[in-house]
Amino acid sequence: ATAYGLVEYMNYHGIRFTSPEEYGTCYVESLDLSRNENIDIVEEPSYKSREAYSEFMKDTSIDFLMWAYHNKLNYFFIKEIENPHLPHKLCLNMVGGGHEIWYKYMDINQEYPYKHKVFGGEGKPEDPYKVSPFYKGDTNGDGILTYGDAHPEWFAEVDGVHTLKRDYDLFKSVSYATGDFICTTNEEGTDEFIKLILESLISGESKDASNFKLFGLDNGTWCQCEKCRVHKTLSYRLLMLAYKLDKAIKKATEEGKIKRKITIEIPAYHETLPPPDEPLPDDFDYSRIFVTFYVIERCYVHNIDDEKCVETNKDLCDKLNSWTSGSYKGEIMVGEYYNVSSFAAMPFVFAERIKNDIPFYYSIGTRHLVYMHMLGRCWGVQALNNHLFAKLMWNVNADAQKLIDFAK
Repeated sequence: ATAYGLVEYMNYHGIRFTSPEEYGTCYVESLDLSRNENIDIVEEPSYKSREAYSEFMKDTSIDFLMWAYHNKLNYFFIKEIENPHLPHKLCLNMVGGGHEIWYKYMDINQEYPYKHKVFGGEGKPEDPYKVSPFYKGDTNGDGILTYGDAHPEWFAEVDGVHTLKRDYDLFKSVSYATGDFICTTNEEGTDEFIKLILESLISGESKDASNFKLFGLDNGTWCQCEKCRVHKTLSYRLLMLAYKLDKAIKKATEEGKIKRKITIEIPAYHETLPPPDEPLPDDFDYSRIFVTFYVIERCYVHNIDDEKCVETNKDLCDKLNSWTSGSYKGEIMVGEYYNVSSFAAMPFVFAERIKNDIPFYYSIGTRHLVYMHMLGRCWGVQALNNHLFAKLMWNVNADAQKLIDFAK
């Protein structure tokens, strides 16, 4: 409240922050009310979560963080956080996880961290798991036993075979994380995966995160084993993995290892767009686990709720509405793509879409919104998109045309 009160005090004096860097800060005399009006402002945000997302930005983009604070965003996801103190002071909650988790935690080719009962491993802790019936040994002869060597069954079975595919060149060059998933119904494999995530949340790169994105691989291949095939919708599998992670986080909290509330986000994205078709557990914690519906490959020529856009938007809107009427009973976040990779950093202005769609999402009950992939600087005309996005998240009833005219 203090932070946002200070922002309103600057607004009251005619100061506006339309974009990062010095040129985005301006004083507008006609908006300066300090000479003739008293301050009496009581506000609360329309959207509870107001998030900016970038897989390439670092926290050295101080101007961007200041813009986010001045425009009352309260969550952000970036590639690297070295100094968490400034975001904390600016009331910006840090978000961890993402598509990369499958390459960071229990990757197929990471070294097996235990003293294997057959392979050995001098100086390593004893192996808490039994020897796999699919144990391969050191398959490439480099003297290192990997997760994939030790436990192929922890990873996706595709057409009857544990293929263990990953594309490291693509991941290294453009941070695109694709390949084979883990088997989400294998108890030991998911135990190990969650153990590594917990270590990150306790003392690793996500130790300051208050939200963890339990994303899938980007267009990855899901496990087709008999146990996994019982569950027809892939969103159910991911929600159940989130359920297990939530239990582990709560246990670590009870033990004093974690001292903050951590929410878990799973994506409705591509293959997980359809909602689960079977009930979730009675103790599924909807206050800690929520779904973000990503309107991937939507049409920006039409509004999201334009029923005449039968090629994409109507189908997406129907799927979005289906999440509010089925087995899932929690809150929905919407993930928008005003700077998606297919037209990244190009000077596209989506003001007409934004001024329609953000109020529409709100009207169907959405109270959380994230924007991928926001630039850290040199916005140009994208400043109009970003300015309108931030202002409507705070007040969905704001005069959008006035905001557009001002940003221009």
